[in-house]
Amino acid sequence: MASNNLAIGAAALLKAGADPKALSGTDSEGGGRGGGGETPMAVARSAGAWDVMQLLLPYYTSSS
Repeated sequence: MASNNLAIGAAALLKAGADPKALSGTDSEGGGRGGGGETPMAVARSAGAWDVMQLLLPYYTSSS
């Protein structure tokens, strides 16, 4: 959702309980192995997905 600027879909995932700060679990080999990963905000930022960034912003600026 973040890489394609699909804010409606991202909002639905958040409403369903998705973690807005979860790291992606894939790597270049696939299968979810390996370290690292990116947050949805990092993916949205890289893609220039401004609508999704605006949706995620409150999760990254709150004190919790």
